[in-house]
Amino acid sequence: MSDAVIVGIISVVGSIIVQLIVSYSKNRESDAKMAAHEQEQKDRLDAISGWMKTVDKKLDEHNGYAKKFADTSRDIALIQKDIEYLKRSKS
Repeated sequence: MSDAVIVGIISVVGSIIVQLIVSYSKNRESDAKMAAHEQEQKDRLDAISGWMKTVDKKLDEHNGYAKKFADTSRDIALIQKDIEYLKRSKS
């Protein structure tokens, strides 16, 4: 084999090795970025989940007050009827 062929083969093999190293390096970098992105999304989801639990708790609390208000309104209406009845029976 001539020197030119040997140099060509060495160049090709060297190029392939360098390309494999670059590809491996980029894959590792990409995997690291993807893992960081996934962790960020998980953290955001956890924060939103916590916020939703707080909102749900406040909503349940609000609904309890709304029921109490409705009960109080009904009681006030009954008291008003009792007062009207007492006024009519007094006169």
